[in-house]
Amino acid sequence: VPPKVEEALKQYKYIPYIAITPAARMHAFRNNDEAFAFNSQGNLIAKGLDHSKERSIKFHEWLTASRVVEERITFYHGASRGAAFASHHKAVSELTSSHGWEIAHEYDISQRELAAQNPAHDLTELILSLPPGCVAVTFDISAAYRITPIHPSQQNSLCVYWRGIVYVDRA
Repeated sequence: VPPKVEEALKQYKYIPYIAITPAARMHAFRNNDEAFAFNSQGNLIAKGLDHSKERSIKFHEWLTASRVVEERITFYHGASRGAAFASHHKAVSELTSSHGWEIAHEYDISQRELAAQNPAHDLTELILSLPPGCVAVTFDISAAYRITPIHPSQQNSLCVYWRGIVYVDRA
């Protein structure tokens, strides 16, 4: 694991999984990529992780990276946090099977960002709390059904059924 990734894992910071791929490891090794560098004033500063290519990771690369993260999170933050990541990774894999990698990856990124911002965030709470048969989730419910193709004559009849209650869209 590249040093700056290892340090970010220790500090429970957000890690772009593309930074843990074999190609990224080789790049860090070849370029002696250190976690710290000197700036123009001669001060030692921490280098950040590159997020620019994060969405280019392939599913098989993500799977390998996810296993590394589970192991390192367990090492630094305990078995329960490591198990939460393992459960989250399983949910992402299942979401990939049902909805494709692009959707699953966006979900993965958003959940890991939330967990890094708030370590108490339960990575699996949202998915596991959904009722059987649920096939999609969004953090912005208005965005979820406002982009659903609805014939104009049916728009006043749009309803959402959630936790045993029917909500009627009055927009």
